[in-house]
Amino acid sequence: MLGAAASVRAQNAGDTTAPEPLAGMAAPSGPQAQNSAAGALRTPQYVDLLAGLGYTSDAFLTPNHPVADGIALAGLGMDYIHQGPELDLDALGDVERLEYFKNSSLSTFYGEFNGSAIWGHPTELFQWLLSDSFGEGMLNPLLAPIPQYLQTVNYATTGPYLNFNFGTSERLTLFGLYSRTTFERSPLDSQGYEGGAAFRHAFSSLSSFSLQATDQRIDFLDSAVAQSFPGAAHGYDIQAAWANYAATFGRTDFSASGGYNTEDYGGKQRGTPLANLRLSRQVSPFSTLFFEGSTGYSTPGSSLASPSSTLAAAGAQSIVETGTGVLAGTAEAAPFDRSSVSLGWRFGGSRTTLALIGTGSAEHYVQQSTFDETSAMASVSARRELAPMLSVQLVWAQVYAHYSHIDADTRTNTAQLSLSRQFRKATLSAYAQWLHQRSTAETSTTPVSSFDDERVGLELSYDLIGHRAPGQGPMPGGQL
Repeated sequence: MLGAAASVRAQNAGDTTAPEPLAGMAAPSGPQAQNSAAGALRTPQYVDLLAGLGYTSDAFLTPNHPVADGIALAGLGMDYIHQGPELDLDALGDVERLEYFKNSSLSTFYGEFNGSAIWGHPTELFQWLLSDSFGEGMLNPLLAPIPQYLQTVNYATTGPYLNFNFGTSERLTLFGLYSRTTFERSPLDSQGYEGGAAFRHAFSSLSSFSLQATDQRIDFLDSAVAQSFPGAAHGYDIQAAWANYAATFGRTDFSASGGYNTEDYGGKQRGTPLANLRLSRQVSPFSTLFFEGSTGYSTPGSSLASPSSTLAAAGAQSIVETGTGVLAGTAEAAPFDRSSVSLGWRFGGSRTTLALIGTGSAEHYVQQSTFDETSAMASVSARRELAPMLSVQLVWAQVYAHYSHIDADTRTNTAQLSLSRQFRKATLSAYAQWLHQRSTAETSTTPVSSFDDERVGLELSYDLIGHRAPGQGPMPGGQL
C-alpha cells in the first residue's frame, strides 16, 4: 500500500539502509505509474490557503441547453514533507469547498489528498504508520464528471513496523496493517488486514537489493452487499512477492521490481506477474527524462494513493483525466489488474519550463467487466516567466478511453491559459479554460455524455507554511 510507501519515502530521505519503499501488496499502478515516474521532480515545501471565483458556461456539462453559473471556492493546497526527531509527515493534495451561485445542488467538497505520519525511524526497532488517501471516483466513467455522478472514496491505514538491523547494511522488517475503505454513496465499504516482511541489503550508499512478501485480506462490511458478490461473501485475498534493485548511477536513478501477484475472489484464484520499472535520467543541466512501467493487482482503496501533484511538479496538469478534478478510477468494489506505461520529459530553464507526458494503460476488473478500460493520455505544459514576479502558463491534455465490453469510447480535451502575479506570500492567477468531451457507444441503451464548456476565473493562493513556487501545484481553477 502506497500510504506506507509515501511515509517510507519521507523518512528515508537520507537513510541508506531503509526498507525498499514498496511497502504494500503491489508495485505502484494506475495513476501512480505516471506520477511516481515524475516523483524525482517533486520539491515539497508548502501549505497554502486557496480562494477563488469562477464562471462556467455549462454547469451541468450537458450537450444541449447549457446552464451558465458562477462558482466560489475555498480550501487548502499542500505538497509538504516534514522530518522531525521522532515524527515524519508527508502531505500532498488539494481539498476545496465549491459553491455554485445558482445551482446549489452542485455545491460540494472536492479534491484529492494523500497524507501519512510515521513515528520512529527505520534504524529503530519500532515504528507506527498512520496514512489516509481520498479522491473522487466516477460512478459511470461515460457520464459527465459532475457531483451527481461522483463519489468520494477514502482509504485509511494504520499499523506497526518492526525493524531488525544487522549491522549497517542489512535490515529485516515485519509489519502488520489495518485498512478501511469507505464510499460516499455506494454500500461497498470494506476493511483489510495486511501482513508482510521485507529484507533489504545495501551494497553501497547508492544501490540496494530487497525482497518483500505481503498477504492481504479484504472483508466487505455490509452483509447484504457481500452476499451480492458470488463466492466473495466472506471477502477476498491478495498475495504478492517480489524482488527489487535500486541504484543511482551518476545522473540516472533506476529501480526495478519483479515478482508474482495472486488474488482469490469469487471462489476463483487468479495470478499475474508483478513488475515495476522506474527510470529517471538527467540528460542535460536543464532537462530530465523519466519512464515508468508497472503491472499487477490492486484494490479500490490502495489505488487511491496516487500523489498526482507530482505531475504538476513536472510541469503538467495535476489531474488530467477530465481537467475537473476527477481521478481516473471507477468506484467499483472488486480488485482489478492494471498495467501502465508512462514516459515524460521536462525542461527547466532560468525563465522557461516545458513538460511532455504520455501514458498508456489497461485496467481489467475481476468481476465487473463492464468498465474494463484501455486508455491513453498525452499532455503538454509550457510556462514562461515574463518578469521576476509575473508568469504565463499554457496547459493542454487529451485522454482517450475505450471500454471494450460495452463498445464505448470517451475522448476528453482540456486546455488552459493562465497569467500569475506573485507577491511576497501570495499568488494571484487569472485563467481561461476549455473542456471538450465526446462519448460514443454502439448501443443506444448505453448512457453517454458529450459536452463543451468554457471557464474563466481568478484564484488566490496564500502561503501558510513554506512557499509555493510559481508553476508548482495544480493549475489555477483545476478543481472547478
